Amino acid sequence: AGNPMARMAEPNADPRDGIVLRIHESTGRPAPANVSTLWPITGAIGTNATEETSRTVPTSDDGVALPLEPFEIATLRVMPRAATESSAATESSAAPGAELGPRAEPAQPVYSQYWMHNKGAAPLGYQPVTVQVRPRFVRGGGPYRVEAIVASGRPDAATPGTVTVVAPPGWTASPPSRLFTLAPGAHLVLESTLTPANDARPGRYFAAARIEDQSGQVHEDVLTIDHDPVLAGWDGTGRGETIAERPLLGQAMARAMRRAEPAADAEGAGGAEPAREPGSELEVAMLTRQIDLAAGERDAIRVRLRNLTLGEIRGEAQIISPHETWSAITPWTQGFAVGPEDETTVDFAVEPPHDHRGGTYWALVKVMFFGRLQYTESIRARMTGAVVRERPRAATPVGAPVSS
Repeated sequence: AGNPMARMAEPNADPRDGIVLRIHESTGRPAPANVSTLWPITGAIGTNATEETSRTVPTSDDGVALPLEPFEIATLRVMPRAATESSAATESSAAPGAELGPRAEPAQPVYSQYWMHNKGAAPLGYQPVTVQVRPRFVRGGGPYRVEAIVASGRPDAATPGTVTVVAPPGWTASPPSRLFTLAPGAHLVLESTLTPANDARPGRYFAAARIEDQSGQVHEDVLTIDHDPVLAGWDGTGRGETIAERPLLGQAMARAMRRAEPAADAEGAGGAEPAREPGSELEVAMLTRQIDLAAGERDAIRVRLRNLTLGEIRGEAQIISPHETWSAITPWTQGFAVGPEDETTVDFAVEPPHDHRGGTYWALVKVMFFGRLQYTESIRARMTGAVVRERPRAATPVGAPVSS
């Protein structure tokens, strides 16, 4: 109870405050909802979705009876007697409660502008403190000026931490980090200078601004740098967003519109970013052509990731397939890191359980990094269900009665 996450507050809830139930009437007709537990209920309170209101709901030895209007979504907080009787023991116990589930995303670091990866809801923890880097793209010879912006969305308490500017290997960031304690709703800006290594080759690099939340989860935003020593002394600031960050549809539209525009010097210091085709930073190739397995057998879906830049690429690879296959393909998502001009292989194990019903499905892999999206081609995934054989019945002796 308490629903602190709804207002971005400290997520540690006290179980002594009761258990919150969300009850949905889905048929469009008035209906009674009956709630019962293994323990007697000492009290029940009706409230709203953020638990900011309260009204007493009658209880009995059998539980709680709550009338619902058509399509109503009711929020009910109930207090089982066991929670009340054990409160004194809970207060005196120093042992932490058991973890009911993961507190961090499988892929680390978490890209702070998660919506650009088209994943839907915010990452675990809901990012009560966020980090952003400005500008998002620069092209020049350096040094490069960068701003790391940290903002708190928490309403209840100050948030301590450290923001760090992570430079490409061999480069330096000055200053590299800053300690902070943000009041509720406050923000700060760390201004840092990135200086390229003396032997830095021309090409694309990435720098990051990072923070760590209270669950040990790392969040980062990324600056894309097209480094060209010929442009020494020009820091490339004042630029717009990089086309590589737009979804593939946006890239296609930008290319189509560019053909209709007058020719421009896109390579000049003040011009637009040179167009980059999808896959010009990370080459994604589906290595598995098809899956054909029987229940209990094992194979893998393999994807090769080849980094075509001079900076490390960190991201997430997610399997996309019909829900009938979810128990057979693991993990559902995983992180990856590919070094400069290096390659790696990401594997998803395919092992239909022995009770799998079988069928012919499809599967593909979605690759996300630094606000970019790529999808592999889909492959056929055929899974043969388990064969159930009935035991032969014993022969009935001649003349013996036959039971019906």
